[in-house]
Amino acid sequence: MLTRLRLLPPIVFAIACVATAQSNRFVGIVHPSLPDFEFRVHVNDKKDGLTKGFQAIDRIEVRSAGRPVQTIRFAGEDTPTFRGPWKEAVSLQDVDCDGYKDLLVQISVGVHGDAWYHLYRFNQARGLFVEYPRFSSLPLEKIDCRNKLITTYVNSGAAGCVYESGTYRWVDGELLPVRIESQEIANDGGFTRVVSSWSNGKDTILKQRVDGDDCHRAN
Repeated sequence: MLTRLRLLPPIVFAIACVATAQSNRFVGIVHPSLPDFEFRVHVNDKKDGLTKGFQAIDRIEVRSAGRPVQTIRFAGEDTPTFRGPWKEAVSLQDVDCDGYKDLLVQISVGVHGDAWYHLYRFNQARGLFVEYPRFSSLPLEKIDCRNKLITTYVNSGAAGCVYESGTYRWVDGELLPVRIESQEIANDGGFTRVVSSWSNGKDTILKQRVDGDDCHRAN
């Protein structure tokens, strides 16, 4: 299981923002055919259990055309926490590659910079941002909408020799695995690499031993 730790490096955020003490606001375009959406991000630096220097996002209020659309609330271990500007933790991006921008909220970042996110996909029929729960377990690395691919990566230690990388593709609105490669320390001091791939609904698993000197060499 992938472990999420609470750190936060900068990410790109290209939307004009206006900040206040605890309630912060930005406006973004989800699709040219729709009115602008306004997002009010409520930040709390006094939340119980919060590490000193970090802040948490309690809720995000969404408005459009001057009217409230929805309120997204966070609680428990999935509450987004961050250090630094709040605007680096929230962004609008077309993650599911349907031409409409989605709401991406960073939950946490690992010690090596690997990042996990809540994904709220924009639902055209409902005019709302709807959570896609399974996305929060994937350490997002790259979005490639040209090929409808999502790539993931987490460095779990041993100078990068213990890791998991994955490629997923959007198919009929669902994110399906294409290839997942993981590597763990073996009992003999080397490493065990497991590669799982999917084609035409069937999965293939390749398991091999890897010497320490080859732990970074692609399979």
